Amino acid sequence: MDAGLDVVVFEQTSELGGNWVFRETDAHSSVYRSTVINTTKQTNTFSDFPVPDDMPAYPHHRDIIKYFKAYAEKFGIAEKMRFNTRVLSVELIEGDRWKVASSATDSSDVGMPAQESAKIREDDDVLTSDGSQCTVEEFDAVLACNGHHHVPLWPEFAGQETFKGSMIHSHSYKDPTSCDKGFDYRGKRVLVVGVGNSGADIAVELSRVTEELHVATRSGLYVLPKYVNGVATDHAWRLSRLLSICIPNSVQSTRLFLDILSDIFEHKVNSVQGDAKSWGLRPQCRIAAAHPTLNQDILHRIGLGSITVHGNVGEIKEDGVVFEDGKFVQLDAIVFATGYLVRFPFLRKSLSPVQEGNHAKLHHFMLSTKHPQTLAYIGLLQPFGAIMPISELQCRWAMQIFKGERGVPKPEEMERQISERIEAIWRQFAKRDRHTLESEFFPIMEALAEEVGCVPRMWNPNNWKVLVELLLAPSGWPFTYRLQGPGKWDGAAHALKKAYSQMGKHP
Repeated sequence: MDAGLDVVVFEQTSELGGNWVFRETDAHSSVYRSTVINTTKQTNTFSDFPVPDDMPAYPHHRDIIKYFKAYAEKFGIAEKMRFNTRVLSVELIEGDRWKVASSATDSSDVGMPAQESAKIREDDDVLTSDGSQCTVEEFDAVLACNGHHHVPLWPEFAGQETFKGSMIHSHSYKDPTSCDKGFDYRGKRVLVVGVGNSGADIAVELSRVTEELHVATRSGLYVLPKYVNGVATDHAWRLSRLLSICIPNSVQSTRLFLDILSDIFEHKVNSVQGDAKSWGLRPQCRIAAAHPTLNQDILHRIGLGSITVHGNVGEIKEDGVVFEDGKFVQLDAIVFATGYLVRFPFLRKSLSPVQEGNHAKLHHFMLSTKHPQTLAYIGLLQPFGAIMPISELQCRWAMQIFKGERGVPKPEEMERQISERIEAIWRQFAKRDRHTLESEFFPIMEALAEEVGCVPRMWNPNNWKVLVELLLAPSGWPFTYRLQGPGKWDGAAHALKKAYSQMGKHP
């Protein structure tokens, strides 16, 4: 809209907010009742719309939705949205334009069945075969913003189909009394499989009401606290722009640098809360080689005996689980917090960026080598930080491309950069499907800002009044990318200084 384009937003539910809208039903995508975001409010802000001063450092999902709605009202977004409208297909037509078929949903029909969403559509599939009456329109360009947390990834263990208790994916978890057709976890023996951020949150919450709460982790993990000495973790352990200036990216991506970084972080974590092995978590990789789990309570609950940690599941019986070490535990319920599949059910296989597993071959996690001038994917990554400001920069660059103000690299150059990015991922991270979309927060923000033309320059006199904040504030804070260049915002310097002054403070 800022770029002067005519925008239509398709939203299959009745309100904006995506994942952050809590729903009692097992919807297309929904947080659980107690969800709190794992990155701070200063990071989770749009670059020209600061979060309210009274918002908690780690906002609850209600705070996020309230902020989204305020943003949408200020910029007139809601009037461009078609609510209760599902996109059935997006197909390329002559002239590098796009034909979009959509159909109306109702308030109780907010998600495509999981088995349908999980499919990768073949090129000869009829995408509108559900019998619904659909509307077909043509567009000059498309942004695919459906995210990657809506198709549950179910593991397959021997004997899984024989289990007689409740068995759900964390996608369906709401609270201790409102899951799996009203199953009540209170007083039950429960296993949570997977201890990522959702698994850890759910395990802690259930451990307060269950008779027994077990967690299973295939490869162990480090748990990071949300606060260190009263300061939010993504502030206390920040890599500042100053460090990025002193140490080039070519050095930061080397195995030696990553090992040194892991040594520093592991020492810091161990000094704050003890060796992860002493808690039974047994991490099998370095701290910088896995997506972090932030949780302030899980180690406390383990220490109290409210949570028992196990290795991987070996076999599921009708009344419990046998772990790989041979130990058997009787269970009433299992929650699989095992992640998601990346799928685009409205695209044919030849257009989808995901051809197998969760591997998406995209330049800056955004552009395919096919039709990059008119098709972009937004938010299709898993950063060590907030997704919202990254998505915003992706949109700013996409609008420049769609209007012809910025070009895109040649296909062979994009392929080279994609290959280098994938090599960098596997150089740093353990080779698991959950890490295929991983990215460090600051490098991707800087890369996108370079494309947009809004990287703050130290030598620009207009930036000297915020030089301290630019050098010492946590890297990649969104306001820094409104100080100059396309989309400059006059309030950016004040917003940056204010956000910096609030570090370590709690409303």
